[in-house]
Amino acid sequence: MKKKIVRLNEQDIENLVRKIIKEDKENLNEFDWDQVLGDQSKSGSPSKWNSLERDLSSCIEPLIEKYSTEFGNDSYGVIDAIYQIMDGMFQKR
Repeated sequence: MKKKIVRLNEQDIENLVRKIIKEDKENLNEFDWDQVLGDQSKSGSPSKWNSLERDLSSCIEPLIEKYSTEFGNDSYGVIDAIYQIMDGMFQKR
């Protein structure tokens, strides 16, 4: 199969980019955390999100206390370090 070479000018490229952006916006499906959390709080049952938050808090708070003086002046330094570690552990493949 012979490949066809197509020459595009600047206007053609601009039109293609606009078309792609328009299609992306039409297909964009943003995830609304507020809606999810609101729906779960209305159900009256214990939220899996609340449970996960409690579990994370019980794990992370001792780490923040232990390392708060080693990563800056406050808890945000430790949280940033934890984020960087987790980002490296769970990179997209």
